Amino acid sequence: MFVSAQITPIDQKISEDLESIHANEREIIDGAAQLPSNYRKHLTYLYARLNKPAVAEPLAAYVLAEDPKDIRILRAMASMNLALKKSEKTMFYARKILALEPENREGLFFMATAEQTANNPDVARVILYEMKKDHENVAKAPNEDIVELPSTQLKKKPEPYPFELDLAASANQAGDWHLAMNSYITILRDYTLTPELRQQVRQALDSIYRQHLPKSGFTFTQNESDTGIVREFEGDYSQPINQRTRIELKGGVTDTNIASSAELMSASHSSEHFNFLITHKLSNRYSVEAHGGKFAQDPQAGLKIIRHLLRGGNFAFSYTWGQPNVDSLAMRFLDARENRINLHADLRLHRRINFLGNAYQRTLLVSNEPIGHGYGADWAFIYPERLYAMDFYFSVRGGWSETDANEERVHLIAGLPFRSDVAINNATVTNYTNSHIHHEGLGLLVVYNFNEKLIFDTNAGVDYYLMRDELAWNAGAGFLYRPIKSIDIRGDFLYSTVNTSGTEVTDNIQFTLGIRKHF
Repeated sequence: MFVSAQITPIDQKISEDLESIHANEREIIDGAAQLPSNYRKHLTYLYARLNKPAVAEPLAAYVLAEDPKDIRILRAMASMNLALKKSEKTMFYARKILALEPENREGLFFMATAEQTANNPDVARVILYEMKKDHENVAKAPNEDIVELPSTQLKKKPEPYPFELDLAASANQAGDWHLAMNSYITILRDYTLTPELRQQVRQALDSIYRQHLPKSGFTFTQNESDTGIVREFEGDYSQPINQRTRIELKGGVTDTNIASSAELMSASHSSEHFNFLITHKLSNRYSVEAHGGKFAQDPQAGLKIIRHLLRGGNFAFSYTWGQPNVDSLAMRFLDARENRINLHADLRLHRRINFLGNAYQRTLLVSNEPIGHGYGADWAFIYPERLYAMDFYFSVRGGWSETDANEERVHLIAGLPFRSDVAINNATVTNYTNSHIHHEGLGLLVVYNFNEKLIFDTNAGVDYYLMRDELAWNAGAGFLYRPIKSIDIRGDFLYSTVNTSGTEVTDNIQFTLGIRKHF
Protein backbone atom coordinates (compact mmCIF):
# COMPACT_ATOMS: atom_id res chain seq x y z
CA MET A 1 0.00 0.00 0.00
CA PHE A 2 2.93 2.33 0.55
CA VAL A 3 4.49 4.08 -2.45
CA SER A 4 8.10 4.88 -1.66
CA ALA A 5 9.88 8.11 -2.53
CA GLN A 6 11.42 8.53 -5.95
CA ILE A 7 14.94 7.12 -6.13
CA THR A 8 17.62 9.59 -7.18
CA PRO A 9 20.01 8.10 -9.79
CA ILE A 10 23.16 6.76 -8.12
CA ASP A 11 26.52 8.31 -9.05
CA GLN A 12 28.23 6.40 -11.87
CA LYS A 13 31.40 5.87 -9.81
CA ILE A 14 29.38 4.27 -7.00
CA SER A 15 27.50 2.11 -9.49
CA GLU A 16 30.80 0.75 -10.77
CA ASP A 17 31.89 -0.06 -7.20
CA LEU A 18 28.67 -1.84 -6.13
CA GLU A 19 30.18 -5.32 -6.51
CA SER A 20 33.02 -4.52 -4.14
CA ILE A 21 30.90 -2.73 -1.52
CA HIS A 22 29.81 -5.93 0.26
CA ALA A 23 33.41 -6.95 0.87
CA ASN A 24 34.43 -3.55 2.22
CA GLU A 25 31.62 -2.46 4.53
CA ARG A 26 33.97 -2.02 7.50
CA GLU A 27 36.27 0.17 5.40
CA ILE A 28 33.28 2.25 4.24
CA ILE A 29 32.21 2.93 7.82
CA ASP A 30 35.76 3.72 8.94
CA GLY A 31 36.36 6.01 5.99
CA ALA A 32 32.96 7.69 5.95
CA ALA A 33 34.34 10.96 7.33
CA GLN A 34 36.74 11.27 4.35
CA LEU A 35 34.11 10.55 1.68
CA PRO A 36 32.62 13.43 -0.30
CA SER A 37 29.22 14.49 1.01
CA ASN A 38 27.30 13.31 -2.07
CA TYR A 39 28.98 9.87 -1.88
CA ARG A 40 27.97 9.49 1.77
CA LYS A 41 24.37 10.38 0.92
CA HIS A 42 24.21 7.91 -1.96
CA LEU A 43 25.79 5.14 0.10
CA THR A 44 23.46 5.82 3.01
CA TYR A 45 20.45 5.65 0.72
CA LEU A 46 21.75 2.50 -0.98
CA TYR A 47 22.39 0.57 2.25
CA ALA A 48 19.06 1.71 3.68
CA ARG A 49 17.30 0.38 0.59
CA LEU A 50 19.21 -2.90 1.03
CA ASN A 51 18.00 -3.06 4.68
CA LYS A 52 21.55 -3.11 6.07
CA PRO A 53 21.37 -1.08 9.28
CA ALA A 54 24.94 -1.95 10.37
CA VAL A 55 26.25 0.27 7.56
CA ALA A 56 23.30 2.60 6.97
CA GLU A 57 23.02 3.83 10.57
CA PRO A 58 26.62 5.15 10.98
CA LEU A 59 26.53 6.65 7.48
CA ALA A 60 23.20 8.34 8.23
CA ALA A 61 24.68 9.81 11.42
CA TYR A 62 27.34 11.60 9.32
CA VAL A 63 24.80 12.75 6.70
CA LEU A 64 22.24 14.07 9.19
CA ALA A 65 24.93 15.79 11.25
CA GLU A 66 25.78 17.79 8.15
CA ASP A 67 22.19 18.25 6.98
CA PRO A 68 19.49 17.40 9.57
CA LYS A 69 16.81 18.41 7.07
CA ASP A 70 17.62 15.79 4.43
CA ILE A 71 14.10 14.40 4.01
CA ARG A 72 15.23 11.80 1.46
CA ILE A 73 17.66 10.17 3.91
CA LEU A 74 15.16 10.39 6.77
CA ARG A 75 12.55 8.63 4.65
CA ALA A 76 15.01 5.93 3.58
CA MET A 77 16.03 5.25 7.19
CA ALA A 78 12.40 5.15 8.38
CA SER A 79 11.52 2.77 5.55
CA MET A 80 14.45 0.46 6.38
CA ASN A 81 13.57 0.25 10.06
CA LEU A 82 9.90 -0.33 9.25
CA ALA A 83 10.86 -3.24 6.99
CA LEU A 84 12.97 -4.62 9.84
CA LYS A 85 10.03 -4.17 12.28
CA LYS A 86 12.05 -1.84 14.50
CA SER A 87 9.20 0.33 15.72
CA GLU A 88 11.19 2.64 18.01
CA LYS A 89 13.75 3.48 15.30
CA THR A 90 10.98 3.97 12.73
CA MET A 91 9.20 6.41 15.04
CA PHE A 92 12.51 8.22 15.69
CA TYR A 93 12.97 9.03 12.01
CA ALA A 94 9.25 9.63 11.45
CA ARG A 95 9.27 12.30 14.19
CA LYS A 96 12.20 14.03 12.50
CA ILE A 97 10.31 14.05 9.19
CA LEU A 98 7.16 15.44 10.82
CA ALA A 99 9.16 18.07 12.72
CA LEU A 100 10.28 19.41 9.33
CA GLU A 101 7.00 18.82 7.47
CA PRO A 102 4.04 18.23 9.85
CA GLU A 103 1.74 17.23 6.98
CA ASN A 104 4.22 14.91 5.28
CA ARG A 105 2.11 11.92 4.29
CA GLU A 106 4.99 9.46 4.27
CA GLY A 107 6.09 10.61 7.73
CA LEU A 108 2.57 10.12 9.06
CA PHE A 109 2.39 6.69 7.47
CA PHE A 110 5.72 5.66 9.02
CA MET A 111 4.49 6.83 12.43
CA ALA A 112 1.19 4.95 12.08
CA THR A 113 2.70 1.67 10.93
CA ALA A 114 5.40 1.84 13.62
CA GLU A 115 2.70 2.27 16.27
CA GLN A 116 0.91 -0.72 14.77
CA THR A 117 4.11 -2.78 14.94
CA ALA A 118 4.55 -1.70 18.58
CA ASN A 119 1.08 -3.08 19.43
CA ASN A 120 -0.53 0.35 19.64
CA PRO A 121 -3.24 -0.14 16.99
CA ASP A 122 -5.52 2.55 18.41
CA VAL A 123 -2.85 5.22 17.88
CA ALA A 124 -2.23 3.92 14.34
CA ARG A 125 -5.96 3.97 13.64
CA VAL A 126 -6.29 7.62 14.70
CA ILE A 127 -3.35 8.74 12.53
CA LEU A 128 -4.50 6.82 9.45
CA TYR A 129 -8.12 7.97 9.87
CA GLU A 130 -7.07 11.63 10.14
CA MET A 131 -4.94 11.15 7.02
CA LYS A 132 -7.97 9.74 5.21
CA LYS A 133 -10.11 12.73 6.18
CA ASP A 134 -7.44 15.10 4.88
CA HIS A 135 -7.24 13.08 1.68
CA GLU A 136 -11.01 13.30 1.20
CA ASN A 137 -11.05 17.04 1.92
CA VAL A 138 -8.46 17.56 -0.80
CA ALA A 139 -10.53 15.45 -3.17
CA LYS A 140 -13.61 17.60 -2.44
CA ALA A 141 -11.75 20.86 -3.11
CA PRO A 142 -12.62 22.79 -6.32
CA ASN A 143 -11.27 20.88 -9.30
CA GLU A 144 -9.84 22.76 -12.25
CA ASP A 145 -10.09 19.69 -14.47
CA ILE A 146 -13.83 20.07 -15.12
CA VAL A 147 -15.06 19.38 -18.61
CA GLU A 148 -17.96 21.61 -19.66
CA LEU A 149 -20.76 19.70 -21.38
CA PRO A 150 -24.12 21.00 -22.61
CA SER A 151 -26.17 19.40 -19.82
CA THR A 152 -23.78 18.25 -17.16
CA GLN A 153 -20.28 18.39 -15.74
CA LEU A 154 -17.89 15.50 -15.40
CA LYS A 155 -15.17 15.56 -12.74
CA LYS A 156 -12.06 13.45 -12.66
CA LYS A 157 -12.57 10.55 -10.30
CA PRO A 158 -10.65 11.26 -7.07
CA GLU A 159 -7.68 9.07 -6.30
CA PRO A 160 -8.44 6.39 -3.70
CA TYR A 161 -6.86 6.76 -0.27
CA PRO A 162 -3.57 4.81 -0.61
CA PHE A 163 -3.49 3.54 2.99
CA GLU A 164 -7.02 2.14 3.24
CA LEU A 165 -5.81 -1.41 3.87
CA ASP A 166 -3.51 -0.22 6.67
CA LEU A 167 -6.43 1.70 8.20
CA ALA A 168 -8.67 -1.38 8.04
CA ALA A 169 -6.05 -3.59 9.70
CA SER A 170 -5.26 -1.12 12.51
CA ALA A 171 -8.95 -0.41 13.16
CA ASN A 172 -9.71 -4.13 13.32
CA GLN A 173 -6.86 -4.77 15.74
CA ALA A 174 -7.88 -1.76 17.85
CA GLY A 175 -11.42 -3.12 18.18
CA ASP A 176 -13.05 -0.46 15.98
CA TRP A 177 -14.77 -3.16 13.96
CA HIS A 178 -17.27 -0.76 12.36
CA LEU A 179 -14.51 1.38 10.81
CA ALA A 180 -12.60 -1.76 9.79
CA MET A 181 -15.72 -3.21 8.16
CA ASN A 182 -16.38 -0.03 6.16
CA SER A 183 -12.73 0.17 5.09
CA TYR A 184 -12.68 -3.43 3.86
CA ILE A 185 -15.94 -2.81 1.95
CA THR A 186 -14.38 0.29 0.35
CA ILE A 187 -11.27 -1.70 -0.64
CA LEU A 188 -13.35 -4.40 -2.35
CA ARG A 189 -15.46 -1.80 -4.15
CA ASP A 190 -12.96 0.86 -5.22
CA TYR A 191 -9.50 -0.72 -5.43
CA THR A 192 -7.78 -2.90 -8.01
CA LEU A 193 -6.55 -5.96 -6.12
CA THR A 194 -4.73 -9.14 -7.01
CA PRO A 195 -6.90 -12.26 -6.64
CA GLU A 196 -4.93 -13.34 -3.56
CA LEU A 197 -5.27 -9.97 -1.83
CA ARG A 198 -8.97 -9.76 -2.71
CA GLN A 199 -9.48 -13.18 -1.10
CA GLN A 200 -7.64 -12.07 2.05
CA VAL A 201 -9.77 -8.93 2.31
CA ARG A 202 -12.96 -10.96 1.87
CA GLN A 203 -11.88 -13.35 4.62
CA ALA A 204 -11.11 -10.46 6.97
CA LEU A 205 -14.52 -8.91 6.22
CA ASP A 206 -16.32 -12.23 6.71
CA SER A 207 -14.60 -12.64 10.07
CA ILE A 208 -15.88 -9.22 11.19
CA TYR A 209 -19.40 -10.06 10.02
CA ARG A 210 -19.40 -13.33 11.96
CA GLN A 211 -17.93 -11.91 15.13
CA HIS A 212 -19.74 -8.59 15.44
CA LEU A 213 -23.01 -8.49 13.49
CA PRO A 214 -26.26 -9.99 14.86
CA LYS A 215 -26.48 -13.78 15.00
CA SER A 216 -28.71 -16.46 16.43
CA GLY A 217 -28.33 -20.16 17.00
CA PHE A 218 -29.69 -23.38 18.39
CA THR A 219 -27.66 -26.17 20.02
CA PHE A 220 -28.56 -29.69 21.12
CA THR A 221 -26.17 -31.59 23.42
CA GLN A 222 -26.50 -35.12 24.74
CA ASN A 223 -24.15 -36.50 27.39
CA GLU A 224 -24.54 -40.21 28.11
CA SER A 225 -22.71 -42.24 30.76
CA ASP A 226 -23.25 -45.30 32.94
CA THR A 227 -25.08 -43.14 35.50
CA GLY A 228 -27.63 -41.65 33.06
CA ILE A 229 -28.26 -39.19 30.24
CA VAL A 230 -28.35 -35.40 30.15
CA ARG A 231 -29.94 -33.61 27.20
CA GLU A 232 -29.69 -29.86 26.74
CA PHE A 233 -31.62 -27.69 24.29
CA GLU A 234 -30.47 -24.08 24.03
CA GLY A 235 -31.19 -21.12 21.79
CA ASP A 236 -29.34 -17.81 21.69
CA TYR A 237 -29.37 -14.43 20.00
CA SER A 238 -26.77 -11.65 20.14
CA GLN A 239 -26.26 -8.27 18.53
CA PRO A 240 -24.14 -5.14 18.98
CA ILE A 241 -25.64 -2.20 20.85
CA ASN A 242 -22.83 0.04 19.64
CA GLN A 243 -19.21 -0.37 18.59
CA ARG A 244 -18.07 -1.21 22.13
CA THR A 245 -21.07 -3.00 23.62
CA ARG A 246 -22.80 -6.26 22.76
CA ILE A 247 -25.74 -8.08 24.32
CA GLU A 248 -26.46 -11.80 24.17
CA LEU A 249 -29.63 -13.64 25.25
CA LYS A 250 -29.75 -17.37 26.00
CA GLY A 251 -32.48 -19.72 27.07
CA GLY A 252 -33.02 -23.43 27.21
CA VAL A 253 -34.10 -26.64 28.90
CA THR A 254 -32.00 -29.37 30.52
CA ASP A 255 -33.41 -32.89 30.92
CA THR A 256 -31.56 -35.05 33.44
CA ASN A 257 -32.28 -38.79 33.45
CA ILE A 258 -30.77 -40.92 36.22
CA ALA A 259 -30.17 -44.59 35.39
CA SER A 260 -31.16 -47.32 37.81
CA SER A 261 -28.35 -48.38 40.17
CA ALA A 262 -27.80 -50.13 43.50
CA GLU A 263 -28.65 -46.91 45.39
CA LEU A 264 -30.88 -44.94 43.00
CA MET A 265 -34.03 -45.63 41.05
CA SER A 266 -34.36 -44.35 37.51
CA ALA A 267 -35.87 -40.87 37.44
CA SER A 268 -36.12 -37.78 35.25
CA HIS A 269 -35.98 -34.07 36.00
CA SER A 270 -36.21 -30.96 33.81
CA SER A 271 -34.99 -27.45 34.55
CA GLU A 272 -35.13 -24.24 32.56
CA HIS A 273 -32.63 -21.45 32.33
CA PHE A 274 -32.53 -17.96 30.86
CA ASN A 275 -29.76 -15.40 31.03
CA PHE A 276 -28.31 -12.34 29.37
CA LEU A 277 -24.70 -11.32 28.86
CA ILE A 278 -23.50 -7.77 28.24
CA THR A 279 -19.93 -7.32 27.00
CA HIS A 280 -18.42 -3.84 26.99
CA LYS A 281 -14.96 -2.81 25.80
CA LEU A 282 -13.71 -0.09 28.12
CA SER A 283 -10.44 0.43 26.21
CA ASN A 284 -7.84 -1.55 24.28
CA ARG A 285 -6.55 -2.83 27.61
CA TYR A 286 -9.75 -3.53 29.55
CA SER A 287 -13.18 -5.00 28.92
CA VAL A 288 -15.96 -6.08 31.25
CA GLU A 289 -18.71 -8.71 31.09
CA ALA A 290 -21.85 -8.75 33.20
CA HIS A 291 -24.54 -11.43 33.16
CA GLY A 292 -27.74 -12.24 34.96
CA GLY A 293 -30.76 -14.47 34.67
CA LYS A 294 -32.50 -17.49 36.14
CA PHE A 295 -31.48 -21.13 36.56
CA ALA A 296 -34.33 -23.44 37.62
CA GLN A 297 -36.17 -21.32 40.21
CA ASP A 298 -33.18 -19.31 41.40
CA PRO A 299 -31.49 -16.16 40.11
CA GLN A 300 -27.90 -16.07 38.91
CA ALA A 301 -25.51 -13.22 38.13
CA GLY A 302 -21.84 -12.50 37.58
CA LEU A 303 -19.15 -10.00 36.68
CA LYS A 304 -15.90 -10.49 34.78
CA ILE A 305 -13.07 -7.98 34.32
CA ILE A 306 -10.54 -8.69 31.58
CA ARG A 307 -7.08 -7.15 31.17
CA HIS A 308 -5.87 -7.52 27.58
CA LEU A 309 -2.11 -7.79 27.12
CA LEU A 310 -0.05 -5.96 24.50
CA ARG A 311 1.37 -9.09 22.92
CA GLY A 312 -1.92 -10.98 22.94
CA GLY A 313 -3.64 -12.96 25.65
CA ASN A 314 -5.26 -11.67 28.82
CA PHE A 315 -5.76 -11.91 32.55
CA ALA A 316 -9.30 -12.08 33.92
CA PHE A 317 -11.04 -11.99 37.29
CA SER A 318 -14.65 -13.08 37.69
CA TYR A 319 -17.25 -13.72 40.35
CA THR A 320 -20.33 -15.79 39.56
CA TRP A 321 -23.30 -16.19 41.87
CA GLY A 322 -25.71 -19.10 41.29
CA GLN A 323 -23.81 -20.78 38.46
CA PRO A 324 -25.12 -24.29 37.60
CA ASN A 325 -22.95 -27.07 39.03
CA VAL A 326 -22.15 -29.88 36.58
CA ASP A 327 -19.78 -32.02 38.67
CA SER A 328 -21.99 -35.08 38.37
CA LEU A 329 -25.34 -36.25 37.11
CA ALA A 330 -26.63 -36.31 40.72
CA MET A 331 -25.74 -32.64 41.20
CA ARG A 332 -27.49 -31.78 37.94
CA PHE A 333 -30.60 -33.67 39.08
CA LEU A 334 -30.67 -31.60 42.30
CA ASP A 335 -30.28 -28.31 40.35
CA ALA A 336 -27.11 -27.70 42.38
CA ARG A 337 -25.47 -24.34 41.98
CA GLU A 338 -22.20 -22.76 43.01
CA ASN A 339 -20.80 -19.36 43.87
CA ARG A 340 -17.39 -19.15 42.26
CA ILE A 341 -14.36 -16.84 42.12
CA ASN A 342 -12.10 -17.35 39.09
CA LEU A 343 -8.65 -16.11 38.14
CA HIS A 344 -7.89 -16.83 34.49
CA ALA A 345 -4.74 -16.38 32.39
CA ASP A 346 -4.23 -16.71 28.64
CA LEU A 347 -0.56 -15.96 27.96
CA ARG A 348 1.90 -16.06 25.07
CA LEU A 349 4.98 -17.43 26.83
CA HIS A 350 6.86 -17.73 23.56
CA ARG A 351 6.01 -17.07 19.95
CA ARG A 352 5.19 -20.78 19.67
CA ILE A 353 3.90 -21.64 23.16
CA ASN A 354 0.64 -20.54 24.76
CA PHE A 355 -0.41 -21.03 28.37
CA LEU A 356 -3.98 -21.36 29.59
CA GLY A 357 -4.61 -21.40 33.32
CA ASN A 358 -7.54 -21.05 35.69
CA ALA A 359 -7.67 -21.05 39.50
CA TYR A 360 -10.93 -20.99 41.44
CA GLN A 361 -12.65 -21.11 44.81
CA ARG A 362 -16.27 -22.17 45.08
CA THR A 363 -19.19 -22.93 47.39
CA LEU A 364 -21.65 -25.63 46.31
CA LEU A 365 -25.33 -24.97 46.98
CA VAL A 366 -28.47 -27.11 46.97
CA SER A 367 -31.80 -25.37 47.68
CA ASN A 368 -29.76 -22.21 48.45
CA GLU A 369 -27.91 -23.95 51.30
CA PRO A 370 -24.16 -24.71 51.18
CA ILE A 371 -23.41 -28.40 50.83
CA GLY A 372 -19.68 -28.19 50.07
CA HIS A 373 -16.66 -25.95 49.60
CA GLY A 374 -13.80 -26.37 47.19
CA TYR A 375 -10.94 -24.92 45.24
CA GLY A 376 -8.76 -25.99 42.35
CA ALA A 377 -6.88 -25.12 39.19
CA ASP A 378 -6.54 -26.22 35.58
CA TRP A 379 -3.62 -25.55 33.25
CA ALA A 380 -2.35 -26.33 29.76
CA PHE A 381 0.71 -25.50 27.68
CA ILE A 382 -0.17 -25.49 23.98
CA TYR A 383 2.28 -25.72 21.09
CA PRO A 384 0.83 -25.04 17.61
CA GLU A 385 2.40 -26.36 14.42
CA ARG A 386 1.32 -26.34 10.80
CA LEU A 387 2.16 -29.41 8.71
CA TYR A 388 0.81 -30.63 5.37
CA ALA A 389 -1.92 -27.95 5.24
CA MET A 390 -3.15 -29.03 8.69
CA ASP A 391 -2.96 -27.23 12.04
CA PHE A 392 -1.67 -29.31 14.95
CA TYR A 393 -2.06 -28.24 18.58
CA PHE A 394 0.01 -30.28 21.04
CA SER A 395 -0.81 -29.77 24.72
CA VAL A 396 0.58 -30.70 28.12
CA ARG A 397 -2.30 -30.35 30.56
CA GLY A 398 -3.29 -30.92 34.15
CA GLY A 399 -5.83 -30.23 36.85
CA TRP A 400 -6.25 -30.35 40.58
CA SER A 401 -9.31 -29.81 42.76
CA GLU A 402 -10.52 -30.41 46.31
CA THR A 403 -14.19 -30.32 47.30
CA ASP A 404 -15.20 -31.13 50.88
CA ALA A 405 -18.80 -31.82 51.92
CA ASN A 406 -20.79 -30.40 54.81
CA GLU A 407 -21.66 -33.90 56.04
CA GLU A 408 -24.44 -32.78 58.37
CA ARG A 409 -26.52 -31.44 55.46
CA VAL A 410 -28.13 -34.82 54.84
CA HIS A 411 -31.50 -33.30 53.98
CA LEU A 412 -30.03 -31.51 50.96
CA ILE A 413 -29.51 -34.75 49.01
CA ALA A 414 -32.88 -36.21 49.95
CA GLY A 415 -34.16 -35.03 46.56
CA LEU A 416 -32.29 -37.83 44.83
CA PRO A 417 -34.42 -40.91 43.97
CA PHE A 418 -32.92 -43.23 46.61
CA ARG A 419 -34.23 -46.77 46.89
CA SER A 420 -36.33 -47.43 49.98
CA ASP A 421 -33.74 -49.77 51.50
CA VAL A 422 -30.87 -47.23 51.26
CA ALA A 423 -29.96 -45.44 54.49
CA ILE A 424 -29.11 -41.77 53.93
CA ASN A 425 -26.47 -40.49 56.32
CA ASN A 426 -23.39 -38.29 56.52
CA ALA A 427 -21.38 -40.77 54.48
CA THR A 428 -23.96 -40.49 51.69
CA VAL A 429 -23.45 -36.72 51.52
CA THR A 430 -19.69 -37.26 51.31
CA ASN A 431 -20.10 -39.84 48.56
CA TYR A 432 -22.12 -37.50 46.33
CA THR A 433 -20.30 -34.26 47.10
CA ASN A 434 -16.66 -34.89 47.96
CA SER A 435 -14.07 -34.99 45.19
CA HIS A 436 -10.28 -35.03 45.28
CA ILE A 437 -8.79 -34.93 41.80
CA HIS A 438 -5.29 -34.53 40.42
CA HIS A 439 -4.53 -35.46 36.84
CA GLU A 440 -1.72 -34.82 34.36
CA GLY A 441 -1.89 -35.62 30.68
CA LEU A 442 -1.17 -34.97 27.02
CA GLY A 443 -3.52 -33.91 24.23
CA LEU A 444 -3.53 -33.40 20.48
CA LEU A 445 -5.96 -31.44 18.30
CA VAL A 446 -5.72 -31.54 14.49
CA VAL A 447 -7.68 -29.09 12.32
CA TYR A 448 -7.97 -29.42 8.56
CA ASN A 449 -9.61 -26.71 6.47
CA PHE A 450 -10.83 -28.39 3.28
CA ASN A 451 -12.16 -25.15 1.83
CA GLU A 452 -14.25 -22.16 2.90
CA LYS A 453 -17.27 -24.42 3.40
CA LEU A 454 -15.91 -27.36 5.40
CA ILE A 455 -13.53 -27.58 8.37
CA PHE A 456 -12.81 -30.90 10.09
CA ASP A 457 -11.07 -31.49 13.41
CA THR A 458 -10.11 -34.51 15.49
CA ASN A 459 -8.64 -34.81 18.97
CA ALA A 460 -7.20 -37.37 21.36
CA GLY A 461 -5.66 -37.33 24.81
CA VAL A 462 -4.57 -39.35 27.78
CA ASP A 463 -4.58 -38.39 31.48
CA TYR A 464 -3.25 -40.10 34.57
CA TYR A 465 -5.36 -39.59 37.73
CA LEU A 466 -2.85 -39.75 40.56
CA MET A 467 -5.20 -40.12 43.54
CA ARG A 468 -7.10 -42.97 41.89
CA ASP A 469 -4.03 -44.49 40.20
CA GLU A 470 -5.99 -44.75 36.95
CA LEU A 471 -5.32 -43.92 33.34
CA ALA A 472 -8.09 -42.23 31.36
CA TRP A 473 -8.25 -41.35 27.70
CA ASN A 474 -10.45 -39.41 25.32
CA ALA A 475 -10.94 -39.11 21.58
CA GLY A 476 -13.32 -37.17 19.39
CA ALA A 477 -14.02 -35.46 16.10
CA GLY A 478 -15.99 -32.50 14.82
CA PHE A 479 -16.91 -30.58 11.71
CA LEU A 480 -18.02 -27.08 10.70
CA TYR A 481 -20.04 -26.87 7.48
CA ARG A 482 -21.08 -23.61 5.80
CA PRO A 483 -23.56 -24.31 3.00
CA ILE A 484 -23.80 -20.54 2.52
CA LYS A 485 -21.77 -17.76 4.13
CA SER A 486 -24.46 -16.83 6.64
CA ILE A 487 -25.10 -20.37 7.98
CA ASP A 488 -22.82 -22.46 10.22
CA ILE A 489 -23.63 -26.08 11.01
CA ARG A 490 -21.44 -27.58 13.73
CA GLY A 491 -21.23 -31.16 14.98
CA ASP A 492 -19.00 -32.72 17.66
CA PHE A 493 -18.55 -36.22 19.07
CA LEU A 494 -16.42 -37.06 22.13
CA TYR A 495 -15.73 -40.29 23.99
CA SER A 496 -13.90 -40.42 27.30
CA THR A 497 -13.41 -42.90 30.13
CA VAL A 498 -14.30 -40.31 32.80
CA ASN A 499 -17.14 -37.82 32.93
CA THR A 500 -16.56 -34.25 31.76
CA SER A 501 -15.54 -33.00 35.23
CA GLY A 502 -13.37 -36.03 36.01
CA THR A 503 -15.34 -36.95 39.13
CA GLU A 504 -16.70 -40.30 37.90
CA VAL A 505 -15.05 -43.22 36.12
CA THR A 506 -17.51 -44.12 33.39
CA ASP A 507 -17.85 -44.53 29.65
CA ASN A 508 -18.89 -41.02 28.69
CA ILE A 509 -20.21 -40.16 25.23
CA GLN A 510 -21.02 -36.56 24.32
CA PHE A 511 -22.69 -35.46 21.09
CA THR A 512 -23.37 -31.87 20.06
CA LEU A 513 -25.16 -30.49 17.02
CA GLY A 514 -25.75 -26.81 16.42
CA ILE A 515 -26.79 -24.36 13.73
CA ARG A 516 -26.05 -20.64 13.65
CA LYS A 517 -27.40 -17.86 11.45
CA HIS A 518 -25.32 -14.73 10.85
CA PHE A 519 -27.29 -11.64 9.81
